[in-house]
Amino acid sequence: MAIYHLSAKAIQRSAGKSAVAAAAYRSRSTLHDERQGRTFSYTAASDLVHSEIVGFNGDRATLWNLAESMEKRKDATTAREYEVALPNELPVPDQIELSRSFAEWLNKEHGCVVDYAIHSGSCEENPQRNNPHIHMLTTTRAVDEYGTMADIKIPREWSDKKRLDHKLQPRRTELIKVREQWSFMANAALARAGVNAHIDHRSYADQGRDRLPTSHLGPAVSGMERAGIQTRSGDHNRMVIETNLKRLLELEERHAREISAQKLAEQLTDIDAKIEALRNQCSRTPGTRDTKSGIVKFGHASSDLATRADKEAAKFTRGLALSIGTRYKAKLFRDTWNDDLENSILNTIKWVDVDAKALTLRSGEQVQDKGDTVVLSSGSSDVIAAAIALARSKRWERVTVYGSDDFQLRVALALKEAGIEPLVSNDNARKRFVDEVTKRSKTLLPTPEQRKAAVNPGPIKTNAEPSRDSQPEHRKNPASSSHLDALRSRVRLALREQSPKQTTPFRDDTAALRQWAANQWNSLVKIEGREGLREVFLEEVNTQAAIAGYSAREIQEVVLDDKWAGTQEKLVTTVPKLKPRAASQQRRTDRSTTRHTL
Repeated sequence: MAIYHLSAKAIQRSAGKSAVAAAAYRSRSTLHDERQGRTFSYTAASDLVHSEIVGFNGDRATLWNLAESMEKRKDATTAREYEVALPNELPVPDQIELSRSFAEWLNKEHGCVVDYAIHSGSCEENPQRNNPHIHMLTTTRAVDEYGTMADIKIPREWSDKKRLDHKLQPRRTELIKVREQWSFMANAALARAGVNAHIDHRSYADQGRDRLPTSHLGPAVSGMERAGIQTRSGDHNRMVIETNLKRLLELEERHAREISAQKLAEQLTDIDAKIEALRNQCSRTPGTRDTKSGIVKFGHASSDLATRADKEAAKFTRGLALSIGTRYKAKLFRDTWNDDLENSILNTIKWVDVDAKALTLRSGEQVQDKGDTVVLSSGSSDVIAAAIALARSKRWERVTVYGSDDFQLRVALALKEAGIEPLVSNDNARKRFVDEVTKRSKTLLPTPEQRKAAVNPGPIKTNAEPSRDSQPEHRKNPASSSHLDALRSRVRLALREQSPKQTTPFRDDTAALRQWAANQWNSLVKIEGREGLREVFLEEVNTQAAIAGYSAREIQEVVLDDKWAGTQEKLVTTVPKLKPRAASQQRRTDRSTTRHTL
């Protein structure tokens, strides 16, 4: 695997270093240092692959003795070295060509002479070890074509203050440029060789990678590690490698979770889009009404729906969860069919199955919405009421009924009371339906006494124990139940037009609910007859408040505490009496009258 490594260091006299000795070691040759009068020989090493000088026509000994002679200070920097790791994926000829190109760029960029040597990285202890690298020894002064070395050092060696005076950037920028250039040239060589590898001169932090860098091991530490001797630097690198591996595994796991979450989000988005499309199909357009028709028929119950209903309803059976479950079912119905469910029907429902678009009643009976058809599992009154609620939420104006004669008759009568035109499919059931409607229409004609009571209604009694005379007429006479149903429809319509504001069970809006109910009552008593109005009104207030999210306690403040209702009735039906004057006021009036008379 191609790795990036490029480090720079100075050859300084203050550290006991010599440019001649450094050149002899890197070129694995023998050189004599004229300044020190010493000879340095490193020909025993066998890892030299290639060595070359760029920018100077003379030999190596002449070049570096000249560099030593130009420096007079005892702490002078006589040379600067770049140590670079070569990609071991490249063959040796390509490595030599890449090293030569990089040396030529350094010579042109800085004006220095470059003496480079390529080492294989192998040794006698480990001849198979493959760690190719370059030692690039550069001069601190420029050398012309005649072999004369300049008196002034190249700008790369200047201090930051001197570079600033010459409008140059700090010295660090030169090293960054060298590192970047090597990365560019090495990647180009790898691409030419068809190697799928890449190196980056930036640090892990600059790359945005959550990895720790390892420390570079010098030749002494590397030799000890190869001999099996553990060192502090080696232990540090092993710890870093282990930590990076753990981080890599965590990142891969996190990436897998993100991909899974993204796929799930896409699926949910698709589901939301489908639900929204279904809502738009059955949504109510202001000022218009759909003219769709539907079918109500008898079918069979589904065991899967019953199982799911039992499982979900079991979560809302005790304490606070019971009232929350009621509001949650109302919300599910509203979200699925874009309509509110009456409280009387909501209390009979065990669960609202959104996926199957079905209602399961507490009795186990089922009503399922199948597009243009509503299927009932039985013919009880509760099931028929739930089915009609679905038909109303689907904005059907007419419904065709299939099933037995008795089933068609009961459904058709309920549809007519709900304001939906029933189409009875059986001739016998159709005849029975017409006869029943005719019979009821005659019964519902008001008598002269009823018309007179509607024009001038009497006051409503609000005692805790109403007398027999104060009982609503529909309780004493079952034939007036249709009158009560019509009144309930009008009250329901009036309350829906100005429904209470939405709330949550975690907020106390009792005062707002009571004020809304009082305002609605004050409006209704002016236009509606008094017979059965209070009972119907309180029932519908209960329903609308539950749909709006009010808690049972808040609703109880309105339904059970009817003090405000009695107050409203008194304001409408009674005339306040004048208080009797006090005796003192009477005497003063008499005196004033007497004085006036006199």
